[in-house]
Amino acid sequence: MGEPHRESGYTPIQEPLTLKVAENHILGNHTVGVYPVRLDNTVNFIAFDLDLAKFAVQRAITSQRAWEALLAKVRQTACRLLDLAAAQELPAYLEDSSFKGRHVWIFLESPLPAGVAKKCGDLLAAQLLPLPPEVAVEVFPKQATVKPGSLGNLIKLPLGLHRRTGKRPLFLHSDGRPYDDQFALLGAVRRVLGGIQIDNQPLCIFPFQEGVGGSGESAVQGF
Repeated sequence: MGEPHRESGYTPIQEPLTLKVAENHILGNHTVGVYPVRLDNTVNFIAFDLDLAKFAVQRAITSQRAWEALLAKVRQTACRLLDLAAAQELPAYLEDSSFKGRHVWIFLESPLPAGVAKKCGDLLAAQLLPLPPEVAVEVFPKQATVKPGSLGNLIKLPLGLHRRTGKRPLFLHSDGRPYDDQFALLGAVRRVLGGIQIDNQPLCIFPFQEGVGGSGESAVQGF
């Protein structure tokens, strides 16, 4: 686990993700991120980080009108990703990142080899091409395996305060409206249970299960 650092991002802290850590994350006492790839090189979710490219941020940061126009492109791209996931019968959940982007989450009922999850995410992201030049998409997990002693790449968990903006990221309907009860949504999410395939290419075996369980600025490996 780790605490956010203003200059360098997250600092890993070797602690488990406990209910107390989760409570402090929700309360805003610190912000928790997770390294998706677990010690056995499996993951419990696939996530997409849709952001404005650095050059676009630099160009528009001083203009509210330009900023809103760019954010609209991110929102449109995120909605396209939701539609692509739905076409593959993969339940996906949209989250506002509280600054300059969106996250899209696919939760898994059972741990999946990180390489399979990465391939699934990469195939979905490839169907977004060509992207608007101002929009960048990252897929988590980024690695098929993580060497012993390494952590991989971190993504911030939902509902924790964004340390730069002070805003709380929320899960959204596809039209951009926040869900009224964020915790009720998390308790009722559909988790992929048995068969991931993209364009009839089987990647793993799993349908869905209602309700999410278990857990991962702090950082935790897997959850």
